[in-house]
Amino acid sequence: MNLANLTDVNLLARFVKLVRTERKITHLVLECILEIDRRKLYLDQAYPNLFEYLTQAHGYSAGSAQRRISAARLLGEIPEVALKIEEGRINLSQIALAAQTIKAAEKRFAAKMEGEAKLELLEKLESKNFSETQRILSQELKVDIPFSDRPQHHGDGSVTITMTLSREQYADWLRVAELTSHITSGGKASELAAYLAKKEIARRTKIRGETLTKLKTEPAANPASNSQNTSPSCGMLLPRSPNRENLWVTSLYTDRSHSPRQ
Repeated sequence: MNLANLTDVNLLARFVKLVRTERKITHLVLECILEIDRRKLYLDQAYPNLFEYLTQAHGYSAGSAQRRISAARLLGEIPEVALKIEEGRINLSQIALAAQTIKAAEKRFAAKMEGEAKLELLEKLESKNFSETQRILSQELKVDIPFSDRPQHHGDGSVTITMTLSREQYADWLRVAELTSHITSGGKASELAAYLAKKEIARRTKIRGETLTKLKTEPAANPASNSQNTSPSCGMLLPRSPNRENLWVTSLYTDRSHSPRQ
C-alpha cells in the first residue's frame, strides 16, 4: 500500500488501527514468552536460559530481551497487566522497570510484595512518562532507581563506559582483579573486563556445544508424552487470580515467613 495515496483522514485512521494492533501483539508476545519460560522450551533448543534464547535465536537486543522477560513474569503474577498494555494505559518499558525495581526492593527488605500491592503500584504508573515512572517507583518502594550504563563511542572505534557499583560489587571487582593480576597486566579495568568477557563467552559457547551434541545423540521424545502441556495458543490469557475484592492489603510488603510458598 502506498501511504502517499491515502487521504489525511484515512492515514490517521490506519495509524490508530495499527497502534491498537501493536499493543495487542505486545501482550500476546509476553504471554508466549511466559509460557516458553514455564515449560523451559529454550533447553530443547540448546539454550541454557530464556535470555540467550531471545537474544541469539530471535535477535532481540540484550535490553529488549530483559525488558520482555521481566514484563512477562510480572504478567504471570498479575494477568490484569495484559489489558492495561492493550489499552495503552501502561507500556512495556514501565512494566519492565517496575518488575526490576520490585525485585530489588524485595531483596533489600527481605520481604515479598503481595500481588494486590503490585497491581496498585502499576495503577499509579498509568499514563505516566518514563521519568515520572522512575520517581513514583523510587518513592513507593524506597529504593534508588538504577540508571543505564550508556556507552560513549569514539571516532577510533573505542568505547567509554561509566558504571556505578555497589559496595559489594566493587569488593567483588577488586577481589577478581587480585586473583587475575598475573594475567591482566597493568591493573587496568578495561583489561580485566575484556578478560572476564572472553572467559564467559568461551564458557557459554562450550555449554551450548555440549547441549547441541547431546540433543543430536539422544532419541527424539515421544510427542504424546507432552500433549498435556500443549495449549491452543500462547495468546490465551492465563487464569485470573482469586477474587481480589476479598483481599485486604495491610502493608506493602509481607514477611516471607508469612507468605505462601511459590
